[in-house]
Amino acid sequence: MQLNQHDLPSPDKPLRSPLRRRVIALMAAAGGTLLGWGARAGTAGVISVADKARSVIRPADFGALGDGRSDDTAALVDMFTAAPSGSVIDLGAKSYAVYGSVEGAREGDAVPLSSTLRLIGKSDIAIRNGTIFAANPGRSAAKRRFPSTLTIDGCKRISLTDVTLRSKGESWGDADASAKLGPEARRVFLAQNGGHALVVIRSENIRGTNCRFELCGSCASFYVCSSDDVQLTACYSSP
Repeated sequence: MQLNQHDLPSPDKPLRSPLRRRVIALMAAAGGTLLGWGARAGTAGVISVADKARSVIRPADFGALGDGRSDDTAALVDMFTAAPSGSVIDLGAKSYAVYGSVEGAREGDAVPLSSTLRLIGKSDIAIRNGTIFAANPGRSAAKRRFPSTLTIDGCKRISLTDVTLRSKGESWGDADASAKLGPEARRVFLAQNGGHALVVIRSENIRGTNCRFELCGSCASFYVCSSDDVQLTACYSSP
């Protein structure tokens, strides 16, 4: 299934966001790509040369505000779930606060798996240009389980460029508690409770360029588990 540039709205009549979300969801379900649906912030319907052959997904398509104050968790969960392989996720140089209502947990899971920002089982996706951070950062007096800001799980050829990911802060996360779990249980635990800025699990050919991974919830702000060929260039990661 493909949609080419002749199916696009004109710049003065951009495709309405609910319909755009529906098309993106259909493409993801079909495993297809969206051809020629590229746009930069503020130029809906405009095709850029770089994006001409790739679908460009934006948080605003799913209702995210990106004002650094509103809780955009639900919108970003939907976005990462819907983004098809072969697409570009353009954060539009905005800052997205997530997990604002999550209190953390001493036992059990901090959040359901369905409430985590998780890119799973996809390939050839480029994430670029923006910040996603856990709201209300700080240090917890006692260790609490807290979701990782972004999880890349079972993916191939994923790139991050000019992206900042920030966890909630020290003692918000407990990756060590997953040490005795089996491989399947551990990959889920790290997403729900690890507290990392970015965790990469069972993935390969992952690239980060000019990115920042800030605040360490438990073991590391940037955590790699059972993955191959993960490379960072000109990146910063909090110790």
